Amino acid sequence: LCNRAGSNTNYYKFHQYEWKHARASVQMKFKLAEGLNLSVTPYIFDVDGTVQGGSTLNQNKAFLGADSATPLQFPDGSASSQVAQSNDTFHESTFGINSVLDWKKGHNDLQFGYWYSYINYAEDPTYSLPDAAGNASRRGQDPVLTASGAALKQWDAHVIQQTNTLSLMDTYSLLQDRLKISAGFKEAMITRTATNLMPGATYATGFSDAQPLPRVAISYQITPRDQVYINGTTAFREAAAITPSVDMFSSSTGQMTSRHVTGGIKPEYSIAEELGYRHYGKYFNLSLSFFNYNFTNRQITSSSLVEGTTITTSLNGGGQTTRGISGEISLPRWHHFTPYFSGQYLHATTDNNLASNGTYLPTAGKVAVLSPKFSGAIGLSYDDGHVFGNFAFNYVGSEYSTFMNDEKIPSYVTANLGIGYRFNDVFFLKRPQLQLNLTNLGNNHYLSGAWGLTTNAHNTLGTDGHTVIKGGAPTYITGGNFTGLVSFTSGF
Repeated sequence: LCNRAGSNTNYYKFHQYEWKHARASVQMKFKLAEGLNLSVTPYIFDVDGTVQGGSTLNQNKAFLGADSATPLQFPDGSASSQVAQSNDTFHESTFGINSVLDWKKGHNDLQFGYWYSYINYAEDPTYSLPDAAGNASRRGQDPVLTASGAALKQWDAHVIQQTNTLSLMDTYSLLQDRLKISAGFKEAMITRTATNLMPGATYATGFSDAQPLPRVAISYQITPRDQVYINGTTAFREAAAITPSVDMFSSSTGQMTSRHVTGGIKPEYSIAEELGYRHYGKYFNLSLSFFNYNFTNRQITSSSLVEGTTITTSLNGGGQTTRGISGEISLPRWHHFTPYFSGQYLHATTDNNLASNGTYLPTAGKVAVLSPKFSGAIGLSYDDGHVFGNFAFNYVGSEYSTFMNDEKIPSYVTANLGIGYRFNDVFFLKRPQLQLNLTNLGNNHYLSGAWGLTTNAHNTLGTDGHTVIKGGAPTYITGGNFTGLVSFTSGF
C-alpha cells in the first residue's frame, strides 16, 4: 500500500495542532453587614486537544512500555516499516472557586481570601497510519495496535492536582488617602498525584508542597497626577510539564526516555522588589519602574521531539538574578491620533554552575537564557468614532538559547497594522465593525523564540577540569510570515 506521505515524517499533514476549550464563571457578591462584603467566583475550565508529529514504525520491532509489542497490526499487504502519525491527545478539566471576605472600617481595609483548584488531566499519545491520501485519524480513533490488541503508546498518564491557598491582606490609608500601606501573607498548598499504566513504569507518583508568600506595597500620591510606589513580593511556580511525574518509553527500543523525579522537581521561588513612578498628566502619561528579581530553582520550559511526539520538560536553571528598568509614555489624542512608546532594559544572570554528567558547567555569571537586554515598541493609534486603526513597530534584542551562552537568537523587528470601520447600529446589530489586520508587514524572516533549550551547544570542559560535556544544538520557533486577516464583529 502506498500513501501520499511516502516515508516522509515531515509531511505537513502530520504536524497539526488542534485545541478546543470552554470556560464559565459566575461572579457573586454578598453584603453581609455595613462595610463587610463577601465575593465568591466559582469557575470551570475544560480543554482537550492533540499535537501531531511524524514517526516511523517497524512492525517487527516495537514496544509498549518495556514489553515487546510485536508484531504490530498493520493492514494486510503493507510493508513492515511504515511512516506513522503520532497523536499526543490530552484532556484537562478544572474546577475552582475564588473567595474574598472584605471588611472596610474607617481608613482600614482587611481582606481574607481562599482559593481552591482541582485539576484532572489525562494524556496518552498513540500512533495512526495514513491512508492513500496521506490522512490519518487525529484523536486516536483508529490507533496502531500491538499484537495483543492494545493501542501502541509512549505513556498513559493521569494526573490530579489540588491547590488550597489562604491569604490575609491589610491596607491602611493615611494623609487623606494619599499614602497607602499594604501588607499581606499567602500560604499556598499543592498536592499532585499521577498514575501511569505503561508496562515497566512506576504506577503511582506524587508530592505535596507548601510555600509561604509574604508581600508589602506602599504608594504615595504626590499630586493628583503623580504617584510613587514601592513593592516587595514573593511568588513560586511548580514544574508545569507532565514529564517529572511519569516514566516515558521509546516505542522502538523499549528503553526509558524520561524517568519521573521522586518527590517532584523543586519549585521555583522568587523575591521581587519594584520602585516606580507614574504621571497621568494633561500633556503626557508616563510610567517608569526599576525592578529586581531573585530566583531559586528557576523553572524553564523546553521541548523536544521523541519519535514524533512532543516532549515538554521543566529545566531547573538554578539561581538567577534579574534587574532592569522599564518605561512607557503616551501622548494625549491629537486630531484623533495617539502615539505610544515603551522600552525595557534587562540584565539577567545565572547565579551558579549547573550540574551535568557528574560535574558542573561553568555557567555562574553567564547571561540568563531567553533574556533580551533591550526591547521596545512604538505605536500609533487613530479613532474618530467610525474609522479606526493602529500601527505597532516592535524590537526584541538578541537572547541566548543555551546556559553557556554559546548560541543565541538574533535580534528582530516586526511591524503590524490594523485598520477598520465602525458602523452605527443596524437593526439589532450594535456598532458592527469591519477590520483588516496585517501582521509582519515586511515579511521579515526571524526566529521568535527557543523551542528546545540546551545547556551548551558546543563541547564544554566541566569545572572538574577533565570531563567534556557534549554539546547539543537548541531548536527554535520561526516567526510568522506576512498575514492578512479580515474580521467582522458586532454586539447584540
